[in-house]
Amino acid sequence: MLPPFDETGKLPQGIHQATWELLHPELLDFSDGRAAQKARYRGELFPAETLAEPAGTVFLDYFQRDRDTGLPKGIVAIDIGDRR
Repeated sequence: MLPPFDETGKLPQGIHQATWELLHPELLDFSDGRAAQKARYRGELFPAETLAEPAGTVFLDYFQRDRDTGLPKGIVAIDIGDRR
């Protein structure tokens, strides 16, 4: 279970583990360029170790900073290594 969002609408700082069962099906639908994900959740799924920017920052680190303030924020981690 994920912690509640704070007063700014963000998760508390840290990496919060979730399971596939907690996800809405829209998060698994990539057919429309992830527009449904963004519209419903104000976010998208990204592989953690993929480069987010040319400087070499991976998405795992990149998304733990608020883009407007630079302050730390929480993210949701989903281990997809064994979906059998």
